[in-house]
Amino acid sequence: MKKDQFIKIETTSNKREVLKQIGQVLINKKLSPCIYIQENILTQYLWKDEIVTEMEHKLTIKSILENTQEIQKIIKKMHNYKICYISTEQIKINNIDYKKWFINTLKKKII
Repeated sequence: MKKDQFIKIETTSNKREVLKQIGQVLINKKLSPCIYIQENILTQYLWKDEIVTEMEHKLTIKSILENTQEIQKIIKKMHNYKICYISTEQIKINNIDYKKWFINTLKKKII
């Protein structure tokens, strides 16, 4: 098994339901074994030269590096923002039992 191939991808939205639908599609397609949504994050950003303050939610998607492009395409297609935030970070899974479940749940098996 390759080292550091586990990742988490994050995106934010002001619509919790949009993030929930994205997560369900990714789990159904077996691109992610697990997602979580953190609600009610106070966000400030510059949009059209104005500071916007609003509540957003954050979707975190756990997956493997080789699924990154496919996951990003789904996020962009389903997202309610014209320009959406997407970040990717490598993660280390320390629990061996969780790691086995994680790998067995994905569409693309890790060799």
